[in-house]
Amino acid sequence: MIYNFFIFHRQTCIYFTEWVKSGKPPKQLAGEVKLISGLLFSLKNFSQKVAPMASPSFNSFSTLFYKLHCFESPSGYKFLFMTDPSVPDLREDMRKIYAEIFVEHVVKSPAYAPNITPEMPLAKTAAPGLEDPLNSIHSPLFGNFTTALNSFVKALPAYTSKE
Repeated sequence: MIYNFFIFHRQTCIYFTEWVKSGKPPKQLAGEVKLISGLLFSLKNFSQKVAPMASPSFNSFSTLFYKLHCFESPSGYKFLFMTDPSVPDLREDMRKIYAEIFVEHVVKSPAYAPNITPEMPLAKTAAPGLEDPLNSIHSPLFGNFTTALNSFVKALPAYTSKE
């Protein structure tokens, strides 16, 4: 089961969506996003220091309750899935999301500004009644991306819905 998906750039969460609603208040979600950002930074540094050979990044780690899958693009965007611990490696799927969906719908968009990292004001976004509240802020940039991402993820074998 796939729980949620994040995109980070320059240690800032620029995109978030979830398929299994957590019901957490926006402030708690914002805190978790900051923790995930710090965790990514620490794990990347740790992996580089202890790896016997030069390694660009780590791929995943799991706990009893979830597995965090990570893919870092050549341009520094970090794509993360949080899933059930039993889900196999999603690195190739995240590479496809980057190359075939993100690049096509975000990077090639006229609204894309490569030197600006859009802020995700998480505390203001989880308004009741919005289906994808965090993504609606950047709908000109992320609207088509969200549609393509949802179609792609829902076709993955790891995706199962609780609906």
